[in-house]
Amino acid sequence: MKQLIQCMGMLMLLFGLSSRVSAQITLVKDGKATSRIVLVEKNEVNEQAATLLQDFVKRISQATLPIVADTKARSGDILIGGKQASAGEDGFLLKTTANEQLQISSGGDKGAIYGVVSLLEQYMGVSYFAKEAYTLTPMQTITLPAIHREETPAFRYRQTYSYNND
Repeated sequence: MKQLIQCMGMLMLLFGLSSRVSAQITLVKDGKATSRIVLVEKNEVNEQAATLLQDFVKRISQATLPIVADTKARSGDILIGGKQASAGEDGFLLKTTANEQLQISSGGDKGAIYGVVSLLEQYMGVSYFAKEAYTLTPMQTITLPAIHREETPAFRYRQTYSYNND
């Protein structure tokens, strides 16, 4: 009986650990793109988010991640689109999946763009202040850890203000 209880405890522990572990995702390896940006829903906000991510990955690594739509996602892809109701308006969810994909889901409005900016700042070493005001660290390989980050803004209005900004 004691062995049965120990065995059940070990199985529960292993099951609990396996359900929480998501794989790392390598976007760029040795200056070559290994990932794609997949538009789950093709709309203006998701396209802006995809272009922003593509642009900064190129600035960081010199590699261009292709942006594709209406295609089946594969391992290593970044999926932009889809609703995450719990994120609220302008909120987002960044989540790596067990099949080595990164999902950027939106609560609505510009959530996908804010999700990409958060990804760049929190996981790729970019400090993004405004459109042409940022710092970054060049890298030949970009690997993302397992991520589960959901953010809902406390208030909706966001704007960067600076003097002499035309």
